[in-house]
Amino acid sequence: MSSDNLVSLADRTPEERSAIASKGGVASGESKRNKKAIRELCSELLNSGLSDKDKDLADTLELGDVDGYNKGVLAFASCLNEAIKSGNARDLEKIFSMAGELEEDTSGSGDQAKALIYLPEMDEANGTESI
Repeated sequence: MSSDNLVSLADRTPEERSAIASKGGVASGESKRNKKAIRELCSELLNSGLSDKDKDLADTLELGDVDGYNKGVLAFASCLNEAIKSGNARDLEKIFSMAGELEEDTSGSGDQAKALIYLPEMDEANGTESI
């Protein structure tokens, strides 16, 4: 696209500026409606009950009694399990951020967020925490 084809809004008539702004407002509204529909669908899916396959996954994650759990709880637990297994700090940071456990840094040091995360060392021989 050549800059020769571009016309500044300052060089347009008030009617043209109004028409352009109106089109932008309509497009913005449509985008917001689409995003809202996606959020509602995701919320509906995450709040739905667990299927038998989901319950098998909950057993694998050792979540115990899953009565009253929904797919959102299971998805969160699964993500947390994977992040702990991989030891990826960014994944853990995202999870703690979702859970509201991160504190915003106000010290001006440049760090975006800080969290105190305790991950006990596991005794690999029998799968229990070592102290």
